[in-house]
Amino acid sequence: MIRSRIFISLLLYCMLQLTQCTEKYHCVWYGDCGLSDKGLHRTCVSNDPPKPINNTIAEKHLREKCPQYFQNIDSNVSPELCCDPDNIETLVTQLSMAESIFGRCPTCIKNAYKLLCDLSCSPEQSKFLNVTKTNENSEGKKYVTEIEISVAEEYMNETYNSCKNVVYPASGNLAMDLACGVHGASRCTPKLWYEYQGDPDMNDFISFRMIFNTDRPRWNESTKTCDEMYDYVSILMSMSHPMRNV
Repeated sequence: MIRSRIFISLLLYCMLQLTQCTEKYHCVWYGDCGLSDKGLHRTCVSNDPPKPINNTIAEKHLREKCPQYFQNIDSNVSPELCCDPDNIETLVTQLSMAESIFGRCPTCIKNAYKLLCDLSCSPEQSKFLNVTKTNENSEGKKYVTEIEISVAEEYMNETYNSCKNVVYPASGNLAMDLACGVHGASRCTPKLWYEYQGDPDMNDFISFRMIFNTDRPRWNESTKTCDEMYDYVSILMSMSHPMRNV
């Protein structure tokens, strides 16, 4: 009887592993669904497979910010992703804003970009993203108002640590004074930083709520510290400016 139960348990485990390995992931949002009351772009709900970009300008801009999507493919091939040219334009605008705040540490930027790029464009969005709330626009199209992100706490902590001492050039103060909302740099933590980023009531630059769930992470990436280099990008750019400690 015991052997039978063990066999059944092992069989179920193997079937689960096989299902996970053969599961075909898909987009959870794709395309532009109009503007919010704050003039921010809304993203349409999707259950479709990723699609080629097929837009030279959009591909050029995405390659500059998220080059990982263009690795190991022919230069004449458009990568199949979960973002269209409108989504890419919105993403590039948001990433450029992040650069203006944290640009003195290129490694901080590249750490943060890993998740931000995948939120918008990953061809495996359904692996780690779950749309939890939607609404309809005037044309009857559903758009995302809340999304859950299954992300590793380790990644969040290390990305925050690589960014927390960066100085914002315009003020000479820590960038987290601006990027962590009411908490400021002195009270900011990795959790509070990401919560602020995902709260449309506090963050005026997003049109939907992001819930960062670290209980069962389905997304994780390696990071580097601010004094390390990424892909031949010199960290001397950041080291040429003094950094303060929290």
